[in-house]
Amino acid sequence: MGADAAKQEDSPEHVEGQENPHPCSIPSPAVIAVYSLGVPDQARKRAEVVIPQAWLLPNLGIDAVRALQPGDTTAELEKGELRINGVEVLVARNWVRDEFWARIQDAVKTGFPAEKTYTFLRAHAERRGISRPPQQS
Repeated sequence: MGADAAKQEDSPEHVEGQENPHPCSIPSPAVIAVYSLGVPDQARKRAEVVIPQAWLLPNLGIDAVRALQPGDTTAELEKGELRINGVEVLVARNWVRDEFWARIQDAVKTGFPAEKTYTFLRAHAERRGISRPPQQS
């Protein structure tokens, strides 16, 4: 009799009839919630760092710069200037001559220098101009 009762408790008819079904049971379609994420119409702003050629160490390779950056960041080395553009930009100290590291935050053209340590500078895009979509209750 005990085995029959256990089988009956696990049957789909028994689970649907309970107010608090087992946490691993699949809810009926009427119980599934619909989530909506608001995506801003405007593209996210980007930070830009431009480091002049005089500040860079010789033999700096663009591959070394790109390897440190997040996936959405672009890096170009043209006419001797290093241009890095993205939502978050990283600059390593071993790319810049020692005498210019103290002024490296001056190379941030758009966005703001969020964090500067002995070994790197992290610049973020300007976020104050972006408004959040209204929350729906």
